[in-house]
Formats: sequence, structure tokens, C-alpha cells
Amino acid sequence: MPALSRGEQVGLVLIALALIVAAILRLHQIGSNNRLSSDEFGYIGDANDLRHLAGYESFHWAPGTPAMFAVAAWLTGHSGISAVAHSHGIAQYAQWLVELATLVLVGLVAWRIAGVWAAPTDHCWRSRAPTSASRSAA
Repeated sequence: MPALSRGEQVGLVLIALALIVAAILRLHQIGSNNRLSSDEFGYIGDANDLRHLAGYESFHWAPGTPAMFAVAAWLTGHSGISAVAHSHGIAQYAQWLVELATLVLVGLVAWRIAGVWAAPTDHCWRSRAPTSASRSAA
């Protein structure tokens, strides 16, 4: 892999800073919900069924989120997930990890697609003083 130019290095630092700020801001919002939706009860109910190996009977919600919650509960040793307002539970932190991974993936895809154009290029950092070639052309 070729060495990164100064513009690419600055771009990577800016992307990393944006990801860190976004992750911190989102983490700060965990527990700020003051009401629960019927979707949340459905996801949690399905997750608890999966956690206790009772199967997946609901076809109203896609199984990905309940499966993620069930795995998070299993990995952390919790017997289940409860539905409470202002929660700081495993489901919220599992969602945060997925959101963070999504931000990183989007940043990498943008970098891969846009390349050097995703960040300032080297000519942005060079002096604007005229070169000898441009002076002789004038």
C-alpha cells in the first residue's frame, strides 16, 4: 500500500474525529427515552424468546434486532431484557455498537469510493507562491 499523502492523512484524522464525536454524542443519548413504543416491546419480547430458546414466533418484526439483543444478553450473562424508560441496558449498548460499526463502514466506503477527493489534496497545503515555471510563462 502506498504511503498516504498529507491531504489523505488529514482526511483520515478528520474522519476519525467525526466518528469519535458521533459515537460520544450517541452514547450520551442512551437512556434519554421517556416512553416506549410497541415496536420496542415487540423486539424485546422476541429477544427474550430467542434468549430462552423459545423460538421466534413473530413475523411482524425482522429477526435481526431481537437476535442481536438475545446474543448481547447471552454474552453478558443476562437472563433477559426488560422494557423500561430511561434504560441503560444491554440492548441500548448493542445498538450503539452497531451504529458505531455502521459509521466506520460508511467512512471506509466513502474513503474507498472518493479516495483522495474525500479529503483535501496536497495542493491545498502547499504555498500559493508562484513557481519559477509559472513566472517564466507570464
